[in-house]
Amino acid sequence: MRKRTTTMLVVLALLLVPVVWAISTTTQVNFNVGSVVAYTLTLPGESAVSATGGGAPTTAIEFNTSSGTDANVDAKVAGGTVQSDGTPIFQFDNTGTVNLDLSVALDSAVPSCVNMTGATTYAGADTGAEIATANVTVATGYTPAAAAQDWYMKADFAACITGDTTTRTLTSYGVQS
Repeated sequence: MRKRTTTMLVVLALLLVPVVWAISTTTQVNFNVGSVVAYTLTLPGESAVSATGGGAPTTAIEFNTSSGTDANVDAKVAGGTVQSDGTPIFQFDNTGTVNLDLSVALDSAVPSCVNMTGATTYAGADTGAEIATANVTVATGYTPAAAAQDWYMKADFAACITGDTTTRTLTSYGVQS
C-alpha cells in the first residue's frame, strides 16, 4: 500500500509541476494572390480572345442595311452568327484576380446617318447607350467569380447612302476597379 501511495504522489506531483522543458516557435504564414488584370472576349461562334495591352484583335463584326434606313439592326460576326436575344455579340469573362470596370469606345466618329447603341440586354440595346468615341460602360466592379458579362449592340441607319459605308475600330477596355 505504501508503494501505491508513493506512486500516486509522484504522478500527482508531475501533473502539478509546470512543464518547463517544452519550448516552441511561431511562424507567420502569408497566402498571397497577385493582382492580375485579365479578361477574354468571345463573339458568337468564335473562340475566346484574351485581352492584351496592345489590343488583341477579334473577328470583325458588321451591321448591314440594304435600304439605308433601318432601326435596331443586329450586330453580326463577319461571315458568321448574327446576335439575337440570348446570343450577345460580345461576352466578357473576367479571368484575372481583381474586379474590373469594362467599357467600349470607337476610334473615330461614324457617319451622321448611323447611330450605334449597346446594353447588357438584347431589348436594352434598342435604346441603349450611344457608342461613340467616349467610353461607354459595360460593367463596373465585375468580379472574377461573376458569370460572363453579355453585351449587345445595335445600329440605326437613317437615310444612309452607299457612300456612308465605313469601317471603325471598337476597343474594349478592362481597368482594375
